[in-house]
Amino acid sequence: MTTPTDDLRSALDGLTLPGGRLRIEAYEAVTDEGSVLSDPHPDGFAHPMWFIVAAVRCMGITIEELCILAQQRETDEMECGNRHIVQDLPLLVGATYDASATITNFESQTTRDGSQLDTVSVAVSLRSPAGDLVGSVTSEYLFRRATG
Repeated sequence: MTTPTDDLRSALDGLTLPGGRLRIEAYEAVTDEGSVLSDPHPDGFAHPMWFIVAAVRCMGITIEELCILAQQRETDEMECGNRHIVQDLPLLVGATYDASATITNFESQTTRDGSQLDTVSVAVSLRSPAGDLVGSVTSEYLFRRATG
């Protein structure tokens, strides 16, 4: 007999998302450098925090759509968990990157207070125009299920 959690795991584990494309415009890079108190890099490198931006922009779906896939109910809470960033090459301001995205894992656990906590992990990989892997971000989205 399968449970709703087993069904959700079967539906989500390994699900390929549409992915997307990221272009780091100069005006965005300047704004974000101000936000992270960083000076522009003389070689045109974008701040590494752009990998975090890519993790959200390049799934190919919105956070709201991810919540629907995870069957979030009105009484459930969604939180952002860990982010694991692997940077193989620097991102360049003005460059365009193609992204692929996959739900790599679905886990469910019971917390100390007896509630259910589901974790949906989404991996986004960025490739340069030449096809080189630039880096990847794996993001955890936590769904605290309401009890009762």
